[in-house]
Amino acid sequence: MVESGPHPDQHLLWLLDRHIRPIYLSITHVFEVGKAHGILRDLPVSNAYYVLLSSSAIFSLEEEMRIVTGDDVRSDVFFETHAACMLTMLMNHPPE
Repeated sequence: MVESGPHPDQHLLWLLDRHIRPIYLSITHVFEVGKAHGILRDLPVSNAYYVLLSSSAIFSLEEEMRIVTGDDVRSDVFFETHAACMLTMLMNHPPE
């Protein structure tokens, strides 16, 4: 999808209409309800959605992370820290 993005073809449009957009609309609803109840920060939904979506890429880049930062993405400490970072970015009052 990343490679198709700049040049959408019929397959990409089908995938977006059939799968991606419905998921995005569902998550948008969750974000809007969370913001209305003061749970989530008042962030633009499109930005928050793609930040959340892309946050998992860090686990696909295991070797890059290890070489560049020395971090082990499989460690409990890294996982917990990454989750806490995401909660802090998205929530008004993240759990401690």
